[in-house]
Amino acid sequence: MLTGLIPQAGRARDLLGSAGCLVVRSAARWDALRAALAAAGWEQPAEHPLARVDFTKQRIVGVFKFGDSGNAFTCLGASGDDRRREVKFAMSYVIYKGKVQAAMAWKFCFAAVPLAETLNVSVGTYHPMNGGLYPTLEKAREEWSAAFDAARGDLIDGVSALVTPKAAKIAAGEDIQAEFKLVLHPHQAAPGDRFAADANEAWVWDGKYSNGYRNYGFLVETPDGKVLELRRPEQLEWAKNAPHPEPITGAKPYLLPDGQPGAISLKNLGLNTDVPGRYRITGLYAETAQDAKAWRGKEQDVRLWGGNLASNTFEVEVAAK
Repeated sequence: MLTGLIPQAGRARDLLGSAGCLVVRSAARWDALRAALAAAGWEQPAEHPLARVDFTKQRIVGVFKFGDSGNAFTCLGASGDDRRREVKFAMSYVIYKGKVQAAMAWKFCFAAVPLAETLNVSVGTYHPMNGGLYPTLEKAREEWSAAFDAARGDLIDGVSALVTPKAAKIAAGEDIQAEFKLVLHPHQAAPGDRFAADANEAWVWDGKYSNGYRNYGFLVETPDGKVLELRRPEQLEWAKNAPHPEPITGAKPYLLPDGQPGAISLKNLGLNTDVPGRYRITGLYAETAQDAKAWRGKEQDVRLWGGNLASNTFEVEVAAK
C-alpha cells in the first residue's frame, strides 16, 4: 500500500481532480501517473511498496480526495476471485468542534491487487474523534462504490474515458483508428457524505478549436517492447482558436476531438504499424480545471473539469503483409 499527500492542494485538485478512483493496468501508465503526481507537487519516496509491480498478475487501484488535511486513507484489502474482486478503502475524517479552520490537502491511497475481470471498488468513511454515528473503522459507512471492467478506465469526478477501435485486426502499415468518448457516470451524494460530491454534469473544453493539442492522446505499447505516448504538437496559447466549454451528462457523452461521430487516426499522431504483432492502446485525457464564462444559455459561469484520466485498454492485432 502507498499513501501520500500533496500539500499544494489547490494545484493538485486542478491538475488531478477533486475525488476519484484510478485503475492502473500497465507499467507505462504507472510511470506516467507518477510523473503527473510529481508535477502536481508530490515528493515520491526513493523506495516504496509499489515501485515494482508485475502487471501481468496485478493491477494498482487507488483512490484520492481533495479535502481536509485531517482525512486519512487506508486500504482494507481485496477479496474474491479472478472473475470478480472487491477492493475496499476507508477514509477517516475529523468532526470539528468550535471554530477550528481545517487546512486543505490532496491525499491518495494506492494498493496492488490480483487480476480480475471486474474490480468493485468502495470507500467507507468514519470519524474516530468527537463521537457521532460512525466512530470506528468497523462501523464505517460505505458511501461510494464503482465497478471497473475491461470497458471502464479511471473515474474522476464522475468522468471516465472510453476508447473503441474501428477494427481489431489490420495489416502491417495500416492505420489504427479509434473512437474516443468522455462519459459521465452520475452520482448523487447523500447528506453527510465526505468522499465524492454530486456528479450531475461536467464541462470540458471542446476538442475542435483547441485542436486537441493538450487534452487527449494515446499510450501505445508496441509488439517490439516500445512504449509511445502520442499527442498533437503542443500549442502554448489559444490566440488563433476559439475554444468553448461543452457539457457532459449521463445521457450525453462527448466525442473527441470535435464532438462529431468518427474515429481518430493514430497514424496522424505518429504511430507506425510496420511491425506485426499485438498493439496495446490506452486513451489519455488530461485538462486543468479553471473557470470559464457562461456559454450557450448557461446563466452562470462554469467550472471546467480538471483531471488526468486513462481510458480502458484495447488491443489491435497487426498481421504481417
